[in-house]
Amino acid sequence: MSFIFWGVITVMIVVAVLTVVTPIRTKGTTSNMNVVILAVAVSVLAVALYSGLGTPDAVTAENDLATTARSGSVSASASSSSESVGTVASLVDGLRARLEKEPDDANGWILLARSYEHLGRNQEALSAYNRARELGKTDPKLEESLVAASLSDYEPALPSGPAIRGSVALSEEAAALVQPGDTVFIFAKGDMNQAMPLLAIRKPVAELPIDYVLTDAMAMVPGSSLADFEEVFVIAQVSRSGRAKDVLGGLRVASDPVSPHSDAFIELLLDAGRSAE
Repeated sequence: MSFIFWGVITVMIVVAVLTVVTPIRTKGTTSNMNVVILAVAVSVLAVALYSGLGTPDAVTAENDLATTARSGSVSASASSSSESVGTVASLVDGLRARLEKEPDDANGWILLARSYEHLGRNQEALSAYNRARELGKTDPKLEESLVAASLSDYEPALPSGPAIRGSVALSEEAAALVQPGDTVFIFAKGDMNQAMPLLAIRKPVAELPIDYVLTDAMAMVPGSSLADFEEVFVIAQVSRSGRAKDVLGGLRVASDPVSPHSDAFIELLLDAGRSAE
């Protein structure tokens, strides 16, 4: 920037000098007067340019100031984002405190569940949503999102309490339909018509065939236990989108009612020509 600045000034000065000197040596008085006027104009232009640009150091300082301002804006933005998250968390805590005084506000529990989900506090979101369900208020889209977020691959080696054991496999026809990135969901439900499963896990289809163990550690409803049920249904289904409600090509199968207190081993075969609703 400094080189360009002084180069421009030098060229303008040389032009001004040549403009004055050359015509004086060859032309008359009138012409000389015109040349002087032109020289003055060029000089004024040089001064104006200098005034507009300022010194090279001033230009550098201005650039530094702009860079600092931009950096400050980024820092301020990050700080603002952090403060925003803190503010939302504070509002959620306030909503929770209000619902403790007004526990029968079903819409309030739904709002709290959505807020917790937004903050990534999925277990608290699921708990709030279950409270809304107890009051007769549901939100299928929110419920699906919370179930998906709560699914776990965790399988304890030595489960305590009741457990359901079994396997899931693909028939040859089904194996031709699936892709390695597809997901298999395994649910336990006390009632085939209920939307929220009691227990749930998910696995990549690429891992099939697999053995599974369903325990209270995978509970979708906090405080619920297999010990509370005389019988449950076990369901396996494949999804390409990763969403539990999207069943790929009818690849869904359910067991007959099974007692969680028995030692039965529940084998499920996903077959393209047979599905269970």
